[in-house]
Amino acid sequence: MIKAVLFDADGVLVDACELHYVAFNRALATMGWNISPQEHTQTYNGLPTQKKLDLLTETKGFPEDWHKAVHGLKQEFTWQAIDDCLLYDCEKRQLLLELKEQGIKIAVCSNSLHKSLQKMLASIGILDLVDLILGNDDVKAPKPDPEMYLAAAKMLSVDIAQCAIIEDSPVGLQAAYASKPGQVIAVQGPREVNITLLKQIRTAMKEAA
Repeated sequence: MIKAVLFDADGVLVDACELHYVAFNRALATMGWNISPQEHTQTYNGLPTQKKLDLLTETKGFPEDWHKAVHGLKQEFTWQAIDDCLLYDCEKRQLLLELKEQGIKIAVCSNSLHKSLQKMLASIGILDLVDLILGNDDVKAPKPDPEMYLAAAKMLSVDIAQCAIIEDSPVGLQAAYASKPGQVIAVQGPREVNITLLKQIRTAMKEAA
């Protein structure tokens, strides 16, 4: 049966795609660079900042010497955007409370930095309900590598086959399926992550029993 639900953050628990795009572009703008919304959606969305910078260097010749400065600025702008954009989310809290009442462990596994994840989850009012947080700085290989999800299961003392993973982006879904959990539930954004999602999770629990 399902003993743990592993959530992605950006695009699942929080509407952070636009937040990350704006913060990354603001950081790039300090160096006279930018990417379009379409580029971010199709190529960069879901990747950690360093992977975005590596890809930008590989495909467009962005100077590698600027990586450190842009990475630091992106984190600063993200921090500001969290305060500006994220609000308490009673629907997410209700969903997690229902899972906790059923004895389900909850983890958040994201390519965002651990510190940013804590702030985002606190902003929407669910930090106290999460048993484990793993950011891209907590693992050697971020998504699309499955390491993050496999590590979360191990740290929660459950088999990965006893986990349901909630994901949205191609990068995250690749990581989810590669980890071979009991169930992968794909969503199209945070609006789908509410109490109605509980039915799908319960179905997953029955199928994995």
